[in-house]
Amino acid sequence: MRSILGAVHADIAGGHTLISDPAIERSLGDATGAVAVDMESSLSAAAAARHNVPFAAVRVLADPSHRALPHVAQVAVLGNGRLDFSAIARSLATKPRQWGDVIRTAFDTRKARLVLRQSRALIGLQFGLVGAVEEVADGVTGSV
Repeated sequence: MRSILGAVHADIAGGHTLISDPAIERSLGDATGAVAVDMESSLSAAAAARHNVPFAAVRVLADPSHRALPHVAQVAVLGNGRLDFSAIARSLATKPRQWGDVIRTAFDTRKARLVLRQSRALIGLQFGLVGAVEEVADGVTGSV
């Protein structure tokens, strides 16, 4: 936490579906005390809990909760994580006014990726815990 300027220690709500409506995000935050909703980390957290392994997520938020994601971002990814190019084309063709939001989201995402790369460099591969934890789980060792 001390390594990353502006880092916040806070709860993250896990979700299995994309939440893009600012009102729903606010409601979830009010109900849980979470500062963000995260689909990816919740899967890792659940796996860590099943195996009794400590878990922490380092997240950089690319989409502020006061702004809805553009429609194209909501339909762009298939269930297997790949991009659905036909859905992207249909969305942009049928809702051309979203281009401004798409560009803003692209800039937000670019900035977030830069901050995440910088944060990773600051905390290193061992999350600042070099030598603190040698075994991961059940005698399995490795790098974080």
